[in-house]
Amino acid sequence: MYSISFQEDSLLPRERLVREGVEALSNQELLAILLRTGTRQANVFEIAQKVLNSLNSLTDLKK
Repeated sequence: MYSISFQEDSLLPRERLVREGVEALSNQELLAILLRTGTRQANVFEIAQKVLNSLNSLTDLKK
């Protein structure tokens, strides 16, 4: 299993969401929370960024 390592003073997006609110997170972090997990080839943040790069706008997520 793969894990993402972070510095002690940083928080994972889900914890930041609880502590700081939705406004403090990037679109990539918010999408990563929804996706929950990555694959063996790419972590959840890489996948979230690829999804965002493929969209014209965030409203395209509804499609």
